[in-house]
Amino acid sequence: MVLVMVWGGFVSIGICSILYGWVHSFGIKELKNAFGAMFIIGPVEEAAKFIALASSYIFIRKDLNEPTDGLIYMSCVAVGFSLIENYFYATHTPNSGYLLFLRLLICTPGHILFSAFMGIAFYHLFRLKTGVILFVISYLYACLAHGIWDTIAFYGWTIIFLYFIMKVTYGWTLNILSYTTAKSPFRKTLKEFVETCERPVESKGIECLNCGSQNDKITYTMKKIEFQKCDSCSFFIAAKESLFEIFKFFGSIFKKDFSAFYWDGKFFKTEYSTLLKGSSVSDSKSLAYFDLNVFNNALIELNEKIVENFENHWWYPKKMAKKRNKRVSLSKISGVGGTERSGRQFDFAKITLIPLIITSTIVLITIFFLWNPEITLGYFILGFPFLIIFFGILYGIGLDMKKK
Repeated sequence: MVLVMVWGGFVSIGICSILYGWVHSFGIKELKNAFGAMFIIGPVEEAAKFIALASSYIFIRKDLNEPTDGLIYMSCVAVGFSLIENYFYATHTPNSGYLLFLRLLICTPGHILFSAFMGIAFYHLFRLKTGVILFVISYLYACLAHGIWDTIAFYGWTIIFLYFIMKVTYGWTLNILSYTTAKSPFRKTLKEFVETCERPVESKGIECLNCGSQNDKITYTMKKIEFQKCDSCSFFIAAKESLFEIFKFFGSIFKKDFSAFYWDGKFFKTEYSTLLKGSSVSDSKSLAYFDLNVFNNALIELNEKIVENFENHWWYPKKMAKKRNKRVSLSKISGVGGTERSGRQFDFAKITLIPLIITSTIVLITIFFLWNPEITLGYFILGFPFLIIFFGILYGIGLDMKKK
């Protein structure tokens, strides 16, 4: 991760320098306004970060095993980019220490939140070889969030607006993290944790709300989670807060607000609460007990629901693949074309993504050269090492695709 952060930071800053140079060659010098923020700074910096992450694929291809990895590595590049950017801002400002602290506190988390969504697109493009539309949507989202943030900062609007943007992007990032965690092939269920727990200790017993036993009980502990198995009945006992931690960890929930899952029994019928499927909570004693099988199944259903809700978005590639397969199946039934057709016919991302990037790059360089040969030649010489690295990495990715 450190390697990706350092490499991605320097590569993204280098790409930004080249792109900003091209922008300045058009006579656009002033960028600290709404137009510059929305249509230049946001698109340029987010594109640079994604390209920098793509250039890191050669280092991380063996470790890119699940969607969460895409988020982590995208965040590493964002951190690297932000740290270098913060340094440049601080060295050109009188109050450098204060500015550096302020940017570390606000801007670095902002860069992570803007770009995190592109991490899923990166995983789909480079590991699953699909998801072009997902990439476009995630890139536009990053540009929009980044552009709005910079617009607010440039015009000196109240910090409430910055807080609003931070809150929205933070909430969406938590949703993405919930999805990637629920989707993870390495995620253990609550029941699997209990069955595979090594050497659970016996400690002072919590009162069982089901049978009243206060004897010493076998205790299962992990981070903030602690619960016990009742020695007299088949239920498990936990403090109320520990039950919430179990729910968050094994239910892939990262938000602090439990209102959608737990309803206080003083005001609502708790039997309809998602968290209370298979469990019962005493608000007065701050204790809870649960049936392992029923509660475990409820958590599995919750994870499946999180995955389903996220993948039901129209831009998600899996849903589009299902639609393609459905259309192909209908073709086979109706006999359209007189031949059988396979559900896996054409992978746009796998076949055309790399040639498309290379062709687009060559076309853009040619256009700029015809428009202003001297300036383009200068920036081409400046960016030539980056182009060699970039195309070399694309070649490596192409070989990796063929192997798969």
